[in-house]
Amino acid sequence: MPIIPGLYDNLAIIRRWYATRDPALLDEAVDWVMADGFPVGGHYRGSRTVLEVWWPKLMAVFSEWRAAPERFLSAGEAVVTLGRYDATVRHSGERLSVPFTHVWWLRHGRIAGLEQQTDTALIARALAGRLSLAA
Repeated sequence: MPIIPGLYDNLAIIRRWYATRDPALLDEAVDWVMADGFPVGGHYRGSRTVLEVWWPKLMAVFSEWRAAPERFLSAGEAVVTLGRYDATVRHSGERLSVPFTHVWWLRHGRIAGLEQQTDTALIARALAGRLSLAA
């Protein structure tokens, strides 16, 4: 996706990730940082770990999971996304819709890092069945 030799359209790369979750977009050494208190929170290193450990753990908690971007802010090697997680809790069928912020770091046309922030308290209440978060 070079737009000028040596430069990449980082915003297009992130939009493509949300649309396809194409593993080829991840740098092999990607740093994937999920908020403390998130059901699969923590620091995951490497594309294989993200795809083979983090994603299956997430899908063990939720039967459906969608990160729906609403706004993008592009700043050189960083792209910030504001959006909503729309999901269904696997054990209860409860639906939730929670805002998120993603800060993406890109290097040489690949995703090199992700830092996530979200309202983990709302997600925890939905997982406990104590709060209806349906959109």
